Amino acid sequence: MFCKQCGTQLPGGSRFCAACGEDLGGSAGSVGVAAVLGNSEAAAKEAERAETKSTMKVAIIAVVIIGLIILSLTQFHVCDFCEETFWGPGYDNAEYDVHICNDCAENYHWLGL
Repeated sequence: MFCKQCGTQLPGGSRFCAACGEDLGGSAGSVGVAAVLGNSEAAAKEAERAETKSTMKVAIIAVVIIGLIILSLTQFHVCDFCEETFWGPGYDNAEYDVHICNDCAENYHWLGL
């Protein structure tokens, strides 16, 4: 008799493979050696999933950190009139040394619209 899982030669009437623990047709109520000892293939897949999850967590954290660094290095301004924060160039008037958002510039006609 040979194990259908690993091919090990076994004595006739064996219920489990001595090499890999494969159930060779035991009764329905019996607990297989593979269940008691743990299936090494399933354990390897679970370890691979855990490694993949931890790698994904590290990658997501790295992307978030890089994104925050990029945002902090971009043009971040506070409007001198409405005191709202805004991203981007805005409207700078060198004559009066003010930094205002485009909304306030349009409202006060500083852009010549």
